[in-house]
Amino acid sequence: MGRQEDDEWVRLRVAEAVALLGDPAGIAALLELARAAEARVVRVNAVLAVMKRAGLADRAAAGLDDPAVAASLRALQEWWRDRGASLKWDAASRTFQPHAAI
Repeated sequence: MGRQEDDEWVRLRVAEAVALLGDPAGIAALLELARAAEARVVRVNAVLAVMKRAGLADRAAAGLDDPAVAASLRALQEWWRDRGASLKWDAASRTFQPHAAI
């Protein structure tokens, strides 16, 4: 594994940890990795991590193919763009939820 890939894995794990702490910056970092990481496995894992924090983990499949990853990324980017500012961290479910639901 090359240095860039190592860095991407570290960035992925840090972004996951930040999101798990309820910080929206983690979601933004995961979306950026999902969009631009060189390693496909990092991109897929970033999409899956956002889906989990969005409460959509039941819709994720471990073997996502490239079109499914791309479609999921587009949907998640729209979700974040449209709702990100109004989402609040729900510690019980460990997901970001619409403010009205909390």
